[in-house]
Amino acid sequence: MRIVAVDIGGTMIKSGLWNGETFVELRETETRASEGGAALMERVKGLIHSYHDFEAIGISTAGEVNTEDGSIFYANSNIPGYTGMPVKQIMEEEFCVPAAVENDVNAAALGELRSGAGTGCDDFLCLTYGTGVGGSIVMNGNVYPGASFSAGSFGGMVIHPEEKAGTDSLEGCYERQRTDRRSKSRLMRGSTISAQVL
Repeated sequence: MRIVAVDIGGTMIKSGLWNGETFVELRETETRASEGGAALMERVKGLIHSYHDFEAIGISTAGEVNTEDGSIFYANSNIPGYTGMPVKQIMEEEFCVPAAVENDVNAAALGELRSGAGTGCDDFLCLTYGTGVGGSIVMNGNVYPGASFSAGSFGGMVIHPEEKAGTDSLEGCYERQRTDRRSKSRLMRGSTISAQVL
């Protein structure tokens, strides 16, 4: 099966065509997240239109994804207007092929589980450091989404409640605090760090 794969990050959109054996036609373009969710969907549609003869679409994206309907359950202020975006519906209506949508870090964790650092581990955490801080919890060989599809959103953990003023969802959170260059240099040894849960 030929599948267009798209990874929507806070800074870049990466894409490629899975031809059944390998990825071909790899591309990378700026997300331009500040332009908002609607503009982002138009950009992604244009990117997918540049591929031909595919039978499905797979999208990993920043934000908390409702995997039941492929919509964005919650996105922070990095992509304005992205919360509630029906990504799966938009893509299926545009291209008339099945689409699957998953949180980008959950997708990374599934990749690690099947062919990376998580191979052979049924239980582990996956942390990513990029535009934001992401996380995923794998339990019994499956991503654990939690009640609101945000169980692994470690970047949103409040570690400095005294800095919460109510104007920004990331105030006082780990994602904001990790910008300290010393912390960042110690933690960022690659884009993905996986650790088995003991």
